[in-house]
Amino acid sequence: MSLHPAINIFVEQPVDTIGLTTVSSVASALEDVTVATDLIQRPEQFKALNDVLKKSMSILNNGAKNFALRLACLECLYRLSQPSIPSFRTGLLRNTVNNMDRSVEEMLSRTGPNAAATEALNSALEMFTVLVFRFSNYDTTVCRLLLQHTSDGDVGTMAKTLLRVTVRHRDGCEWPLLLAALQTLYELTVPSTYYNAEADAEGADQDQQDSQILSFTVDSFQDKIAVLLTTLRDQRVLEQLFASLRLSWHESTHNRSPAALAQGCAESVALGTLGLPDVAHTVTTVSKEQQVELLNWLSALKLVCRAAHNMVEFCRDPKTANELRTRLLSDPGSHDFFAAVLVPAVIAATQAWSIDVAALATNTAASSPASVKHSLLMAGVGLLRFLRFMLYKPTTGFTPAFLTSMERLTQQIQLEEPRLRTQYAGMQLMLLTVECLINMNAAATTTPVNLADAYQSLLTTISEDKTQCSLSNSYHDGIGTAAARELPGTSTMMTVGEWFMLCLGEEESPFCVSGTLDTGNASVQLLHRVFSVQDAVLQETEERVATLIALKSQLEMLQSFLLLMTLDELLNGLPDFNLERLTEPGMKGSAAHARQPSAANTPSKKAKSKRKKCSSHPAEFVCDLTGKLMREPVVLRNGHRFEYDALQNVIDQVGHVDPISGEVVAEAIEVDEGLQQQIAVYRVKQAAVKKA
Repeated sequence: MSLHPAINIFVEQPVDTIGLTTVSSVASALEDVTVATDLIQRPEQFKALNDVLKKSMSILNNGAKNFALRLACLECLYRLSQPSIPSFRTGLLRNTVNNMDRSVEEMLSRTGPNAAATEALNSALEMFTVLVFRFSNYDTTVCRLLLQHTSDGDVGTMAKTLLRVTVRHRDGCEWPLLLAALQTLYELTVPSTYYNAEADAEGADQDQQDSQILSFTVDSFQDKIAVLLTTLRDQRVLEQLFASLRLSWHESTHNRSPAALAQGCAESVALGTLGLPDVAHTVTTVSKEQQVELLNWLSALKLVCRAAHNMVEFCRDPKTANELRTRLLSDPGSHDFFAAVLVPAVIAATQAWSIDVAALATNTAASSPASVKHSLLMAGVGLLRFLRFMLYKPTTGFTPAFLTSMERLTQQIQLEEPRLRTQYAGMQLMLLTVECLINMNAAATTTPVNLADAYQSLLTTISEDKTQCSLSNSYHDGIGTAAARELPGTSTMMTVGEWFMLCLGEEESPFCVSGTLDTGNASVQLLHRVFSVQDAVLQETEERVATLIALKSQLEMLQSFLLLMTLDELLNGLPDFNLERLTEPGMKGSAAHARQPSAANTPSKKAKSKRKKCSSHPAEFVCDLTGKLMREPVVLRNGHRFEYDALQNVIDQVGHVDPISGEVVAEAIEVDEGLQQQIAVYRVKQAAVKKA
């Protein structure tokens, strides 16, 4: 194949005489991926390829040239990065781009004098970002550092650029690029991105480490979170991202593949009926290609949800988080995203997991590795955590489409309960589904969708399951660390309903109205009526306190295991199964032994009323009523500390009384802002140390 005429003209001209028309013609020619591929791969065109690279870089580095010409040269390099040829991207292209000088950084960091100029600069930064991702083999650290440099550390600009990359490249189905962009966005919300506690640990005592965390992480990191939240609000970043993902999901589930697939420029398949909540339960087989596509989708959605959740977790002012939730719930497009993408993705993950477990039970060779099974369930858990936050104290109603999707999810979880019940992640999936339904007050929702019946049926199924079991994180697939293990002793066995209520009681999230408090929510009341027997069993502290401590120790290890796997998967891909050693029987026994009650904490000393959740957090940061780490703390004159929402619930029901002492509360109920900031510091410090 002969050299494209536009490229031939470019090659023949001296670099000093090349104008905008010539370069623009080359960029247009290279937009055809076949032209770019031929230029890269055909030996007879190698000299022309070198000329294009060198001349484009020479003009790009020349600050005296006009912006439009330099932008066209950047576009040529960007177009050459489109063909998926790793040897070229990480070799010749990388070497060329590494020759960029400071004038290019200055060009990318300009501020446009008008809308057209701003759009051109945004386009340049987008192409530069994609170029860096591709030549670095999608290394998020490299790209983040370069983006940080060109944007002068403005995380708002970085977030907008990453959003632009995700939205404008969704049709290409270039999953490594999309996931790298979302991964980088997620990393902007993680304390350890800006501070590495381990790196400074050697030679520094704890006070020094604490000082480093307090001086840098809290002040600087929370400033960045505030900028990100402002950008999300002003630029409607999440709304744009939700709309883009919704379009892609619709195309995939309706088997309409983008043009990039037909051209052979991307490796992707359609999800088909697996992504449709009405019929997903009818799917009986999932191809390896479909499974990979689903895992890509789940990774993308999980990164979006975790990024948003981190911003909420680490923001200084909880009111900002409430504003984010209110704004999204009042946006019809966000409702469509929840109904058509987020909930269907959980359903698809659960269905694919169920098919895999069924194949494993029949010793079918088609069963996936244990790591894939864990990834499917853990993704569903992550998405439902975000949904639970979004549904907490809603100020608007729900669309029929969303109610229908939630009904389908509830029905599927009920159907899969016999398989989900013995997996800790499966129990979490059931628990989070129930908590989402409670936040929606499903028991009071009978029209246009009868969610109340679906909710009650799910609760009844779980409570009436008398199977004695112990939660696990392993699958008996015979692949080494995930192979069969001995069954735990009878002292760690409980019914499914008892496990469910124990997990509910240990829930630490402030974004759920379930638990031991009667909030006036009909769904909470129904929950405790249905599980009254299990509640009573768990309250028999005189006879069962030692067993409960052992069980809670096991539960904490399972929680830690799931958290570590989730973080490892977010940062490094599929989970590392060396972490499963945390839940081996020997570990359980030693941990339980270490947590035996002291003389001061014997059954005779325990109160026989509702248990306040034990907490590993400092007592002054924990609500005296719920045992959870507070977000909006209220401190009464008598010293009792309450989460604002928890205390307000009591006031709404019985008036201004102290829930602990029963005394009348005459003072105003106000958030203690000083304590609130201390708790915010504590949250960031904990996350930085744990690299959360």
